[in-house]
Amino acid sequence: MSSLFQNAYYIGINFNAILYGVELVLYGMTMNELVSRRKKWTRTDKVYMAFSTALLVLITIYMSTEAVFGEEMWIVNQNTPGGPLGFLVENADIWYQTMGTTASVILNLCSDALLVGLNRVHLI
Repeated sequence: MSSLFQNAYYIGINFNAILYGVELVLYGMTMNELVSRRKKWTRTDKVYMAFSTALLVLITIYMSTEAVFGEEMWIVNQNTPGGPLGFLVENADIWYQTMGTTASVILNLCSDALLVGLNRVHLI
């Protein structure tokens, strides 16, 4: 028997996967453009390339851990006492879920730091 939370969790993972695909396309287009003009790289270009790559790594960690946890909850351990919700309650603090949540928090902090930094130099 599914609950509203399980349905929302599942739909959230799917929407995240769609947005992750958009992220991959934008990252690929950006890096392609920057690599095509490699001889004209400035220090700022290199910083943004490193920053974009770091953000991509962090979102990949988050997406991977969410997908693995969803698989564990709904497929591998669906017969846990209490069902998938019982598995969630028992394993919400499992190490890889904590790592994914930490990656998500660091991702948000990095994005906010970029916006604050851009605002301080009046680029926005």
